[in-house]
Amino acid sequence: MNSGSICEFISDKHYTGNVKIINFVYEADFKNLPQPFFKPVNIIYLVTRGDGVLKNGNGEFPLETGCIFFTFSGRFFEIEADEDFEYMYISFMGDSIPNVFESLGINHQTPVFYGFDYIRDFWLEAIRRINPTNAGLLSESVLLYTLSFMTAGQNTNTNKDEESLSNSIVEYVNSHYTDAEISLKQLAGIFQYSQKYVSFLFKKLTNVGFSDYLNHLRIQHALSLINDKVTSVTQISELSGFSDPLYFSKVFKKKMGISPTTYIQQKGDK
Repeated sequence: MNSGSICEFISDKHYTGNVKIINFVYEADFKNLPQPFFKPVNIIYLVTRGDGVLKNGNGEFPLETGCIFFTFSGRFFEIEADEDFEYMYISFMGDSIPNVFESLGINHQTPVFYGFDYIRDFWLEAIRRINPTNAGLLSESVLLYTLSFMTAGQNTNTNKDEESLSNSIVEYVNSHYTDAEISLKQLAGIFQYSQKYVSFLFKKLTNVGFSDYLNHLRIQHALSLINDKVTSVTQISELSGFSDPLYFSKVFKKKMGISPTTYIQQKGDK
């Protein structure tokens, strides 16, 4: 569905308890929207296509097809995303919303929830069927249906799963850093997540970016090779996982303050 945005505003008479639905939108023209965003209502989104990053003042959170994310009333936020990025959203408000968010673990620090691709067809069918007569009931149904899967304690389980995945990714890098082919793209394929999400998890666990972490391991390996009397820069570069000796020399000098050739000579003089 990429022929343009679909938006249906909900009349004032439609409520679920004291939760009021404002509108239900399929946003297919994201790239032309002015940013940063500022909304006076709370919004639940379902990403239907593409990858991106949510920035809400509390951090940067990767977005991918099938994830749900939230933005909050009165808070600025930005979304960086691919050209083909599309999503649906329902905006809503009400006095009970803070209690609902608290009970489900939805907040500024954890605004994104992954693995909801299975409800995408339900959202799509709902927005295809929406009209002024059924808009309120249909929108409320989609909101409640979605929230019903976000039960208390889900955040805890999600965090545990995320931590386990992060550890697995880092352990894989620790075991394969001398492989010249290792990359975020390769890790994304192995673990079946987007590159943005893998990068996010890696930095969250290690506090450094993937490239910096990988280069640190490789330079430490290069130092051990030099200590073992390996003196060929090309050979050290290759054995440490660098496919380009010139790039290896650049990284080595940045981290050690001198070139690998000079370092080897100094070690040989001792």
